[in-house]
Amino acid sequence: MDGARKRSVTRVLLVDDQEVQLDVWDLQLRELRVEVFRANTPRQALELARITRPEVAIVDMVLDCGNDRSGLDVIGALHDFDPDMYKHLASSWVGLKTTFIACKRGCNDVSSKPIDARAVVKLASGVQPDPEDEAYPTLDDAEWFHIERALHEFGGNIMHSAEALGLFPFSLRRKIHGYRVRAVVSRPDSDRKQRRFRRHPSKSQLG
Repeated sequence: MDGARKRSVTRVLLVDDQEVQLDVWDLQLRELRVEVFRANTPRQALELARITRPEVAIVDMVLDCGNDRSGLDVIGALHDFDPDMYKHLASSWVGLKTTFIACKRGCNDVSSKPIDARAVVKLASGVQPDPEDEAYPTLDDAEWFHIERALHEFGGNIMHSAEALGLFPFSLRRKIHGYRVRAVVSRPDSDRKQRRFRRHPSKSQLG
């Protein structure tokens, strides 16, 4: 949609209630050398936006954080705070109604998951991503998309999610742990201190 205007992007806000999805996006952005800030809830997203003033925000549509606010509400609040911020809404299912509402609330772009956070930032910077880089999501991206979808549908219950995915529960736990470890190991120590709102899911949240 709106990626034509040139922007200098140095700070990116990521908003998702799933830590592993934040890890995936965070890992993708390492090579762009931008500061990454992570929020799990609408309140955290707005607090971080006021403190860090990011040029780009990537927001998940579904935020299971104990209230009725969705990614669309976050997009609207971020737009009210900073109309110049580039706001991207990521959703498992993108329909005309969702896209229309998102645009009315100030969203610059809407796309279906899995998305490549690097491509979003490049588009926000006015750089057209290489079509070859966008042709296919990686296998890890595709696998995480299905894991995240199951976790959302079953409220984070590992037993039910594993059954829907055709996995043993311990295999699903191992995959989730693998994504987390991969992202944390690749993150410099100095960057870890910047995630003020980082929260690991409790055992109850993971079934």
